[in-house]
Amino acid sequence: HMFMGDMMNLLYPFLLNLIQTTENAPLFSIASWTIHQFSDWIFNNLSEQQLDELMNILLQKMYDGNRKIQNASIGCISVLIENSEDKLIRYFDSIIRTICQCFNFYCVFHYFFFYSLLGKESTFFIMLHR
Repeated sequence: HMFMGDMMNLLYPFLLNLIQTTENAPLFSIASWTIHQFSDWIFNNLSEQQLDELMNILLQKMYDGNRKIQNASIGCISVLIENSEDKLIRYFDSIIRTICQCFNFYCVFHYFFFYSLLGKESTFFIMLHR
């Protein structure tokens, strides 16, 4: 990952633009997968404003009309939470609020993904407060 970490300075703006603008589910999935694979780089190199932008895009994409984009955004957020230590704690209210709103928006098929994401968040939160 060392070489790719250096390349992320060039690649990240492209990936961010891609997840923000593409309607192509496979491209969105690849871009969001790449982002969460380099979560260490994300947390060590992005400013708070850049992290805000990323999280807002991912949370908005949870409402996308394409199920594959919804799943990829949920998956990306989930992995970022797992790898964040305490860096995403300020987003938990937004994440919980979005999940609650999505329960009304999604079909039952997606409930598993939300329960998984909620479980990761609650486990992480409990571990931080021990």
